[in-house]
Amino acid sequence: MRLVADHTIATALWGCLKSDAIRWLYSEVPMLDNQRPIDLLTSSEGSQRV
Repeated sequence: MRLVADHTIATALWGCLKSDAIRWLYSEVPMLDNQRPIDLLTSSEGSQRV
């Protein structure tokens, strides 16, 4: 299953976070106004924030 449709973002996440990438995608991130990255990645605006 592909969680992140944008290959560039997926590569960056894996490169930075490795196995923690999936946990981070589903966590509320303070710098994203406590929103989950996986939810933001459904829109182009959200993808830019991530």
